[in-house]
Amino acid sequence: ALWEGDNDLYCGAAWHYATNPEFRIGCDMQRNTAATLAAYKQYLRLRAEGIVEGRRAAQARGYKGVKVLTVIEFNSVRFLQEAGLPNMLDDVIPHVPSADLYSYSAWESLGAWDIHGQLTADMQLLQKRFGPKVFIGEFGFDRGTMDEAQIEARISMMQCVVRDLHIPYAILWQVFDQPPLEGL
Repeated sequence: ALWEGDNDLYCGAAWHYATNPEFRIGCDMQRNTAATLAAYKQYLRLRAEGIVEGRRAAQARGYKGVKVLTVIEFNSVRFLQEAGLPNMLDDVIPHVPSADLYSYSAWESLGAWDIHGQLTADMQLLQKRFGPKVFIGEFGFDRGTMDEAQIEARISMMQCVVRDLHIPYAILWQVFDQPPLEGL
């Protein structure tokens, strides 16, 4: 899997590209959006061809019990689209070979006031598009801005969405890679 494809398209920070004109100017000085999109699509095509060839070679050699899956990760369901910017969902994924799984790095959905409602709506939209092949590849909460009770409540909301929508995987990320609030 690649890390957050939308971020890969925009100098490692799609949200900043969409919302911060100074960051956008700096990023645009480093690379060309059209060329980056074309290169990203070409990379995903070549990667898919390589995996197919690897599967054939493994089968020809009699290897058993080995499974290589392709995963494409994205991190924008709305914000790049609303800014009128090219994105993984509209401008990359439809133009490359289908992946075995699609990973949504769900930070955008978690920024909403109503996390449960927004994540549910976003995941239902993605399930219509990808069926059971979509999962939450990354979610978490900033321990530097929340106490343990707030974090537990948000994780509980996430668990409800995962359970209610039958999402096959959800990977908790970042809860432990930032220091907690002072005194906790």
